[in-house]
Amino acid sequence: MPLPDSEQNLTNKQLNADSKLDELDVEEEDGDEEWDDDDWDYEPDDDDRRVMAILGATDHPPDVSAQTLELYRTYLLQNMTLPCRVTGREDFPWEERFFFGYGSKKEHAELRKTNPSYEDHFDLLGFEEDPDEDDGILAKIRRVGDKKQFLLGLDWLKTVTDKTPNHQLLDDYVTWYVNHR
Repeated sequence: MPLPDSEQNLTNKQLNADSKLDELDVEEEDGDEEWDDDDWDYEPDDDDRRVMAILGATDHPPDVSAQTLELYRTYLLQNMTLPCRVTGREDFPWEERFFFGYGSKKEHAELRKTNPSYEDHFDLLGFEEDPDEDDGILAKIRRVGDKKQFLLGLDWLKTVTDKTPNHQLLDDYVTWYVNHR
């Protein structure tokens, strides 16, 4: 069910637009060998084992793909208790300039009226269908204070308290999504 047009939809592409760094091409120096995954013994930690169980992997967590994202989304829908209270994991890219001294508190407060802030608390209501590799799983969230609804990449969110099963589920997703893209 899509959110009404009056609600803000932010994807990772949009959130990262102001904070992307240019990708650098690094040439190998003479004598340096390319690292081969077969050159080291991998032993999954507890986080990796949980992700591997969710995605049906046996050796290591699989890379992020449309298929693995859909498997993960389905798992979260079946195992998370929703709604769930969440907040921002870190300042959202649109807010960075305010925390680095380039914007005023008044301007930040004004922009927070129409944009989600990492300082806000939200109710996580569910997930958009058809996640993609660039944006991951999009979370349908509702700000607690004014009930405005947004779409936001799930990797930008964390539970308000770490004392719920949802905390581990969300934390495992974020760790996998960030490390295996």
